[in-house]
Amino acid sequence: MGGLPLGAGEGMVRAQPLQQLGGQGRTLRKALESAAEELADGQPVSDKSRELLAKPVMPVWLYKLGGTIGWV
Repeated sequence: MGGLPLGAGEGMVRAQPLQQLGGQGRTLRKALESAAEELADGQPVSDKSRELLAKPVMPVWLYKLGGTIGWV
């Protein structure tokens, strides 16, 4: 059992195909492709892949601004 973190990006993905996310999904696609390759080779997901996936999709200040605007 296990899981992969998605750093502040769950609202950006919204069950869309990753190709439709454009540049915003670049880091997410790279991390998932890396993790998939590792698993396909019979290896555990590396710390590097997990850290890349946990990297916030947007800057913290923009995430907070969006949250603040959403509460108005």
